[in-house]
Amino acid sequence: MLWGSLIILTSIIFGLLGLINPRVVTLGSLVQLVLIVLLIIDPKSENYNWGLGVALSFEYDFISLSLIGLAGIFCAIVRSPMILLSHAAVVGALSSRDLFSFFIFFEAMLVPIYFSIKGSSALRFILYSTIGGALFLGSILYLATLAESQTGSISFLLSDLEKGIQVSQGAEHWLFGGFFIAFAIKTPIFPFHGWQADAYRDAPIGVTTYMASVLSKVGIYGMLRFVFPLFPSVSYDHSSLLAWIATIGTLYAGFIAFNQSEIRRVFAFASMSHLGVAFLGIAAWNINATSGVAFHLIAHGLTLGGLFLCVGLLEKDKNSKALSVLMFILLMSFIALPLTAGFIGEFVILSGSYRVFPTQTVIILLAIVIGAVYSLALARRYILIELGSGSLRELVVIASLALSVIALGIFPNLLLEPLQESVKEILVSSSKREAVTLVDA
Repeated sequence: MLWGSLIILTSIIFGLLGLINPRVVTLGSLVQLVLIVLLIIDPKSENYNWGLGVALSFEYDFISLSLIGLAGIFCAIVRSPMILLSHAAVVGALSSRDLFSFFIFFEAMLVPIYFSIKGSSALRFILYSTIGGALFLGSILYLATLAESQTGSISFLLSDLEKGIQVSQGAEHWLFGGFFIAFAIKTPIFPFHGWQADAYRDAPIGVTTYMASVLSKVGIYGMLRFVFPLFPSVSYDHSSLLAWIATIGTLYAGFIAFNQSEIRRVFAFASMSHLGVAFLGIAAWNINATSGVAFHLIAHGLTLGGLFLCVGLLEKDKNSKALSVLMFILLMSFIALPLTAGFIGEFVILSGSYRVFPTQTVIILLAIVIGAVYSLALARRYILIELGSGSLRELVVIASLALSVIALGIFPNLLLEPLQESVKEILVSSSKREAVTLVDA
């Protein structure tokens, strides 16, 4: 069966039906989760030619399957028609190996989110996204034009573009910039983060949860999948700049988080700080750092998604001793304490990045320590309180997420080793392309 297409189709159908009758949303969320399990068991590739060089080309490795699984979990937890519609596009983006198809899905996943955000935050959100999307589309079309001029046929397939499309050094710098800004806005990282905190604050808690746990990961995935493999030489040339951007962004977001009074904004900026660590790992571009990034995406998604679910209960005055314990566990993973998934991801990233960027790594490590101290103060403020009680379903969901981050912290190789194999394939592809594609301007 062609599970990827079926996941997208059913998510769209149930999402649209859910706008009419919300009762079908639960069924749709469960159906897509079952289909994702079947996809993970049998990840068959799919290829459909749409014409004009555009193809629906779905291929999977352990990185994309892990992120699709993460998306499926939170889609089933949130259970919203808008999230189902966004989820369809997320799965498409994570599956696509055709740049134009990836662009369509990458932008489409934001449309339902836009209609879920209140006030001026929505306008700022769509403005940033539009700018990034325009740069991304322009870069993609230029690459396709080069492919046609050099091969005689238009192609947006990553495999075709990796085979030796020649790009002048000057043009490659501009293309790299277009891709990078588009993905940096979606994540977001400093200084492209202006939309994030207010959007997280003004969206329904379920939408915020999905944005934080899933959507923010697609931008980093795009960096891993497309930027370094397509533009390895320029990426290496700019790696030190990327490392300093990651370092400054981590420090900036961490200090801004200190000054926030609203818990959603606290986690928004703290999340941006931790994703800055991921960008440092991408800049290092070695097996340890990049594998750590892939692991960190899953760990961060599970942890932050669980924390925002806790925030939703706190906002409803639904707290309990059990919820306090679960939130404390998730927060320990968020600040990267040992025996948690958060620690494993950041430790592997920093161990790999130290070999390439020792100064930036030490600075970020200090920022993580300072952030941990503040987060412990946050725990005292928000967790050590007694209010009503959350429902059994809510507690079970959050407990499952808390146990998962502990399990991955104790047995990280269950996820880390297969991720490393996928990372090796990307690194090999990148190193091969570096040797053959650049020509003098």
